[in-house]
Amino acid sequence: MVRRTFACHYLQNGAAVTDLQAILGHSNLATTQVYARMFDERMRASIRALDYGMGTTPKSAEPAKVNEAI
Repeated sequence: MVRRTFACHYLQNGAAVTDLQAILGHSNLATTQVYARMFDERMRASIRALDYGMGTTPKSAEPAKVNEAI
């Protein structure tokens, strides 16, 4: 858990994935990119939460519009 937290915070602060790869000792960059994907997903979730809190509803949460002209 500490390793994952460190990796996400490291990337969040603008570090390169290749630098993180060297620190973690990964021989394959794809292994390190797992942390980058986790970071991207956390960013998207945070943005969605902010959008919802600011009164803008994400498109998937908006109710379907009903045609009122009958």
